[in-house]
Amino acid sequence: MRRYLQKKALRRVTYTTLIWENKVDFITPVYPDTEAHFPFSPSERPVGSSGFRRTVRAPWNSSIMVNPSRRRKHSTKTHSAKSLPENDCDDGTQMERRVPGTKTKMMKMKGLDGESAEAYNRMMKMFLAETVETGVAKLAKEFNETRAASLKTQIPRTAFDANMDKNRYKDVICGEEGRVALHWPPGNSNDYVHANWVPVRGERKYICTQGPMEKTVEDFWRLVWQEKCKIIMMLCGVMETGKKKCEQYWPAKEGESITSGQLKLTNTKIVEHEKNMVYTSLEVCHQGEVLKVEHIHWNGWPDRGVPENHLASFRLMRKATTIPILVHCSAGIGRTGTIVGLDICQKMLSAGERVNMHEIVKELRKTRHGSVQTDVQFLYMHRVMFAIAENRRPKNDLFGSDHHEGGLSDVLQGIRRVYQVQGRLNSSSRAS
Repeated sequence: MRRYLQKKALRRVTYTTLIWENKVDFITPVYPDTEAHFPFSPSERPVGSSGFRRTVRAPWNSSIMVNPSRRRKHSTKTHSAKSLPENDCDDGTQMERRVPGTKTKMMKMKGLDGESAEAYNRMMKMFLAETVETGVAKLAKEFNETRAASLKTQIPRTAFDANMDKNRYKDVICGEEGRVALHWPPGNSNDYVHANWVPVRGERKYICTQGPMEKTVEDFWRLVWQEKCKIIMMLCGVMETGKKKCEQYWPAKEGESITSGQLKLTNTKIVEHEKNMVYTSLEVCHQGEVLKVEHIHWNGWPDRGVPENHLASFRLMRKATTIPILVHCSAGIGRTGTIVGLDICQKMLSAGERVNMHEIVKELRKTRHGSVQTDVQFLYMHRVMFAIAENRRPKNDLFGSDHHEGGLSDVLQGIRRVYQVQGRLNSSSRAS
């Protein structure tokens, strides 16, 4: 009878992620940007979930061993987004996942080695420790105080007031500081477009703008051509919750061409890399001259909210290699400010500088008024940095046991609770 029970138990051996409080090293997760990935409690451990590293967990009798010759061999192939099993989690991270049993791919920071990498890790550890010490409630409170003070600040807005018909939202101000003035084509009397330069470490790297309106599409493309923007990041949908958030300003179908003012726009190729990311290659032509533009459309970011995917922002930032980069959502301050703020944060860490998110938001708002609209977007910036740190660390590098057993867990759970509350409010929001 005992042998029968042992055999029966073997047939019921479960495969699960072995992440215990102090029993194994904390491994790099395969689902790095989902809500439940860190830390796991015993009741939350997924059983038989595709995509997790599978480790045999013995039943109640620890002397029971599995015959190695009878183990199922793991595949060493990778899956594309379209070849994943139907029951797999479809959260926009498919292109980075690997089949169970294979080595998880670590995030790598471009251009970091030796002393630079050490400085980055040192500053990242400091940022994590300070965030844990501050706590979610205080972070949100301080942000709301900063936002309230910023909104009371009077800023020069002459061009904004003179062109109200070209502003999508009357309360989203395009200030004079850093405003992009249009001077192409020569002889055009109106230089206004709702857009501002945002410098990153001294470079005029980003242009933050509102989503084009029907009457401002031509101005938008004038801006792209004038500043030779080779990357456009679109962080909103054309329609959201039944409301128009942005004009369809580019040719949507492959091979299609449209005309905007003196420019001819052609869609040369569409590549869908992930669930919510669409990459489109465009050619902008004027009198024989061609400007090649990469249009990156992230349509999985809810209005005034945050996406479920925490590392998609990082992957998007890694695409930002050719400056200047034009970024827009609907109003050009919420989602747009969040992405730009994250990139500023990354540049500071790479330079070995201490990061303070409040100071970053304050600097952003000097040139793009109202950047980072909500406390949940502000907390999302912290959450993305946690995900980046977690994915680039060795097993015992950036996350010490004192962080992931206590305070860090509290911060992650607190951010998740704020997400849930904010998610119920998103339906009534309008600009982002």
